[in-house]
Amino acid sequence: SEFDFEGKSQFSQQSLQGETYGSPEELKRVSTPLAVNLGINRELTTAATLKRVVVLVEEHHAQFNDVNTATALLQMQRKGMGQGGKPLTAQQAAVMELLKQKVCLDAPAFGAQALVNTAYAL
Repeated sequence: SEFDFEGKSQFSQQSLQGETYGSPEELKRVSTPLAVNLGINRELTTAATLKRVVVLVEEHHAQFNDVNTATALLQMQRKGMGQGGKPLTAQQAAVMELLKQKVCLDAPAFGAQALVNTAYAL
């Protein structure tokens, strides 16, 4: 597995659409007002396509709280990512790895519902 038991990814960098996002320390969430997190969650839950969810993750992952991360994972699963034996695109795989890293880094701060939604999505 690419994740150790202390929740630290062994990956040093993630690249999404040619942009490098850096080490796990750089992927930690910045302090974000709750209103911003609520807006992000609204966008994630109303996204019509998997592509839109992926774009939202790429644009806002640094602002994600536990609920945003869980919602993104759940929406990616609901929009059909990887279903029917269809392989993930490179962009989808990179976003999924980014979200897994965020889960590993932020899991101690996750609320119960976010943990349940994350487990269901994975």
